[in-house]
Amino acid sequence: APWCGHCQAMAPAFGIAGMRLIEEGDELSPRLARVDVTRYPELAKLSQAVGIPTLIVFSHGDYFSEYYGARESGDFVRYMQSLDMPLYLGGIYRSYFILRGVYREILQELLPPISPQTLDFLTLLFPILAFGPLVLMAIGCVFVYAATEDPDPSSEDEAGDAGDPNNEEKEQAHAGEKASEKAENAEGERPKAVKKRRSKKMD
Repeated sequence: APWCGHCQAMAPAFGIAGMRLIEEGDELSPRLARVDVTRYPELAKLSQAVGIPTLIVFSHGDYFSEYYGARESGDFVRYMQSLDMPLYLGGIYRSYFILRGVYREILQELLPPISPQTLDFLTLLFPILAFGPLVLMAIGCVFVYAATEDPDPSSEDEAGDAGDPNNEEKEQAHAGEKASEKAENAEGERPKAVKKRRSKKMD
């Protein structure tokens, strides 16, 4: 509406975004359009716009969603271009830029007046602030897992043998085999000793 200050403030960025979508896309690419509710009240009622400015997205002629993101030209363009992406990927992309826009508006509300360059720089930090804690948590989990994992595989075998109830029986059988081998060796050495004694007596 001509008397809406927010509409007039958004108009330049909205117009630039519309031109970019035309230049960067093709005939089937998304488009932007403005509707003056004072001239077309029936269309405003049809789209169920309860306040102005209201940004409504249509896809293939049907209602898709309302736009709640930042009102910069780049944000408009990226959101509309995401409609050409696969459904799941486009949803993630749109959610990210909506959160990014909310973060930017919060900065504008909380900080004193700052230059657009400073605001752009602070906006670039959004991915670090949003995903940095998740990355740190993932790295911490990896280090904890590596610290609790036993680096010596032989200790696992020993632990497994210690917990085996048949381990004692195996050791006893092995000891019996060794004892029998020693007994056989001793019996084999006796005839040799007897022969040596006889040869000494004969000498």
